[in-house]
Amino acid sequence: LGGTAAINPARGIAQQVPGLFFGHEVGHSASYADIVSATLAMQAGTFMAPFFYVLARCINRIC
Repeated sequence: LGGTAAINPARGIAQQVPGLFFGHEVGHSASYADIVSATLAMQAGTFMAPFFYVLARCINRIC
């Protein structure tokens, strides 16, 4: 995944879907476990981003 996944999570997951569903048939060089772990990490980052943003805003307001 490039930087586009960080900017637009929907585009990031769209880049992962072909590898998730068809990667084993096409013969991608990345293993299926790597693709699944990258997808889960991307989704976890998407979920945690708002909390990190709030934390960063709070730290900046205090300092």
